[in-house]
Amino acid sequence: MTDISKVETVVETLTDNEKKVLKALYHNTYGERGDGVYSHLIDDSDEPTGLAKTSLPGIVGSLVKKGIAETEGMNDDKAIWLTDLGKAVIAAVAGS
Repeated sequence: MTDISKVETVVETLTDNEKKVLKALYHNTYGERGDGVYSHLIDDSDEPTGLAKTSLPGIVGSLVKKGIAETEGMNDDKAIWLTDLGKAVIAAVAGS
């Protein structure tokens, strides 16, 4: 279980673009709630980001640096997996 104060601290550090990506992952049309979603499906969401596709790798990389996500694969076939912290953060950001 992730400490709620840590989740709150991480949520406060998120940029608007990071929040948009997390919301898109959470509301993806395949219902995985953001875990195990392929990166090219970020905008195949009930809540698309509206961001340029070229900006997404940097934003996802920032989520990885913050300990929210991990990635696996290459290019458009990259899967995004949430850490335990990421699962709590995405629920706080997108679930509300």
